[in-house]
Amino acid sequence: MNCAEAYVKYMCKWLMDKCGDDMELMDKNVDEGCTKRLNMVAKTSFKRVTYTEAIERLEKAVAQGKVVFDNKVEWGIDLASEHERFVYSSTSKHLQEMVSW
Repeated sequence: MNCAEAYVKYMCKWLMDKCGDDMELMDKNVDEGCTKRLNMVAKTSFKRVTYTEAIERLEKAVAQGKVVFDNKVEWGIDLASEHERFVYSSTSKHLQEMVSW
């Protein structure tokens, strides 16, 4: 996890350092706020959530009827993209929440 975090941060910083003008153009014409997000990712520590905690959050949301997933939620089964998106969007204030095995 530390290696992945360091790489993502490095790439965000590299992109802003080496392609800053291009990113400003992207910010103005394609994706408003992208430079702000890249800088935030480069400077903020990633929050970690254990696999078990992620499964518990998902199971609780399903039991409360907050969400219906296409893929089954069960401990021991890989998290699907829809599960990862839900864990991120429903519990994190930060862009870079990651699930730690």
